[in-house]
Amino acid sequence: MSFNKLNKILQKNSLLIPVFLLTIFFVFSFIYFLSLASSSNKNISYANAEAYTELYFTPTQTVKKNIFLINNLKFSFAIHNVESNDITYTYQIIFSKNGKRIILKQNNVFVENNQTKVLVESIPVTKDYSNGKITVLILNNNQQITLHLPNAS
Repeated sequence: MSFNKLNKILQKNSLLIPVFLLTIFFVFSFIYFLSLASSSNKNISYANAEAYTELYFTPTQTVKKNIFLINNLKFSFAIHNVESNDITYTYQIIFSKNGKRIILKQNNVFVENNQTKVLVESIPVTKDYSNGKITVLILNNNQQITLHLPNAS
């Protein structure tokens, strides 16, 4: 190809080269800034993550009407520790009905960080528990869950 032919091609497509060079510049700049953003996110540690405790009745927990025909009220609940350290939780099991509250049990349980402890409770049925509520209260963080009891009849 002669110099004259090359010169004619460049004159006809004079905008093509600057547009091509600008496109390459923007693509490489975009890739560079993406790499900076992803490398800055790698410095996030789990210590900065939100710490919390999950408290819930186990999924298989059901209370049936005939629960009052047996001698014990049985239920289970779980404490999942996501507090970034091991914790000894103090919990209470409270029965309430018609505005009255009775602490049935208070206990401590140790749960390691990122672990779940399932506790099975058996409360002797010495009162009319029908239409009442059983509440599990964690005293460490004032977190609670409530199990509404059915009518015994």
